[in-house]
Amino acid sequence: MFDSLSFPRFKEQFKVLLGESCSLNLKRMDVLPGDASRRKYFRIHHDGGTLIGVYGDDYRENHSFIYFCKRFNSLGLPVPKLYANSVNQGIYIVEDLGNETLAEKTSDPSMSREEIVGLYIQSVKDLVDFQILGHMGLDYVNNCHQNPVFDRKNVEEDLQYFIKHFLVVVRNCSTTFGIEDELSKLTEILVEPQPMFFLYRDFQCRNIVARPDGGLGYVDFQAGRLGPLQYDVATLLYSSKATVVDKEREIIVKEYLNQLEWVIDSLNDAQGMGVCLGTTRSINRDDFLSSYYFFVVFRVLRALGMYMFLAVQEGHWRFLDAVPLALKNLADVFSKHRFLGETFPRIQEIAKRFSAEEVLLSPSRLMGLIDHTEEFKDSSTTLKTECV
Repeated sequence: MFDSLSFPRFKEQFKVLLGESCSLNLKRMDVLPGDASRRKYFRIHHDGGTLIGVYGDDYRENHSFIYFCKRFNSLGLPVPKLYANSVNQGIYIVEDLGNETLAEKTSDPSMSREEIVGLYIQSVKDLVDFQILGHMGLDYVNNCHQNPVFDRKNVEEDLQYFIKHFLVVVRNCSTTFGIEDELSKLTEILVEPQPMFFLYRDFQCRNIVARPDGGLGYVDFQAGRLGPLQYDVATLLYSSKATVVDKEREIIVKEYLNQLEWVIDSLNDAQGMGVCLGTTRSINRDDFLSSYYFFVVFRVLRALGMYMFLAVQEGHWRFLDAVPLALKNLADVFSKHRFLGETFPRIQEIAKRFSAEEVLLSPSRLMGLIDHTEEFKDSSTTLKTECV
């Protein structure tokens, strides 16, 4: 929750920065919701329109955002323009892309299925530009505030969210024997050598803005790093807010791969002009699809753990609403891809069972289950009291 006592201080800081860097007068400033982010967001009103002010207390995270923002802007990628920043105060001002996210836009009942799928296709085509064009010339080592590369440590840390914040609760009502062995097997598959490019890390519909001009804009890319292509596609299409079904996902992935091949072919044709292609020659459709659904499983497992973490440890209890959707996604992907069940029979078993257990499908009953789990009992009681 935003601390209203600090609002006057932020307003004065943004007023000074706006005047000194942009020669604009701040007329009004509104607090914007930040979802589960620790950053604070504001809409700054001035004589010529609006801008977005951001405060973050993590210097390295701010640095990563500013670095990627400048790089992507220079390439013409659809990210907000950076207008000003103050390193010492932890604030910066960027272009206001609009009020409506892709999640909100595609939840509008007046939208047709063709329009919804069209927006997702547009987003994955833009994703190709981030992954391939955005990758070229990036200095990951000096500008990534977390890890510069998606590696074994990333996989293990992400799966720990699932183990420590999801399994610890459901073990009280269901058997999960042997699941860690299969998670180790999944880790080995995900860290196998493969082509690596820019990994957006949080490429999901809440971080995509449906602009008033009909285009899409992209935010929250500060956790980017070097990584595999499949990760971001799986994140977009299997997030709890994604409004697409399996047949539509297949169409969107096909369009993504068509765009990927087109961009790579174009770059290969331009090689004589000094374009640095790196490993683009080794990418092909079959290789992408051979490991894509392993990343889907990984992303859904990670999401289940993260939803529970954000609810219990951070007090964002609304994230419990996403648990049933994630469980359904997990069960569906196993039911439609037999090889996953053959590789991970125990994960398949719990996916099928958990997606049908009433206690896990009702946020209120799930909250009760958390209350009776020793590891969460004290913290959940405190946090729920604070959030009432």
